[in-house]
Amino acid sequence: MALYLIYVKDPDHVRYDCYDSVVVRARSEKQARQLLKDKGFGGGETRHANPNGSYGRNLDFWSNPRYTVCERIDVSGETEIIISSFNAG
Repeated sequence: MALYLIYVKDPDHVRYDCYDSVVVRARSEKQARQLLKDKGFGGGETRHANPNGSYGRNLDFWSNPRYTVCERIDVSGETEIIISSFNAG
């Protein structure tokens, strides 16, 4: 198992009261992204969700590398904050 940090490529396009990043424990990037989809992390986190600017929930957002980055986190090393994310409305 490994830890993966998945975050929105363009934070300027994240709406309020939505996730913009998450850390997942999984066997692979593919499994990490699939877990977010399976657990119901929404599809409307970004203004890019639909061409007309609406925030549709049917977009496969978190598993799409066009909108998000997935990085494997190295658990060795110095003590550090991995992520701190606040986007309240």
